[in-house]
Amino acid sequence: MFEGAHFHLLVNHVAFFALIFGALILLVNLKWGGREVFLISVGLFVIAGVFTFIAHESGEIAEHAIKGLLSEADKAIFETHEDASKFANLAGYLTTAVALIATWIAFKKPARLTLARVALLIVSVWACTVFARVAYLGGLIRHTEIRTTQAP
Repeated sequence: MFEGAHFHLLVNHVAFFALIFGALILLVNLKWGGREVFLISVGLFVIAGVFTFIAHESGEIAEHAIKGLLSEADKAIFETHEDASKFANLAGYLTTAVALIATWIAFKKPARLTLARVALLIVSVWACTVFARVAYLGGLIRHTEIRTTQAP
């Protein structure tokens, strides 16, 4: 019964941490350069995009696995998480798209690579904040100890 929910949690973490590590590696790349290090960050952003898609698809399975176990208050939190996850999907896909465009720039227009890396860093850090909010909202569903009296 919980396998779908467990799988959803696993793939969400992969996407989130791929974004975080991709952004950190890209930040290092801005300081010290090197195409190889840049491509590692791009690879992580592509992994994040793939796992964003898998997380979205597995979200429906997770919903069916736990929805009957939730109180009405929990269901409201669940809906907030689900709505926020749609925005996170866009953030994950956008980061992947910008990473692929930056890769094209790296090979075709290397003089503009610094600008492309800065744009990618901005988008990826923004995506990390979006994913962090969705993760927090997801945690509220089953972790009552982190809830406050305020609505998310």
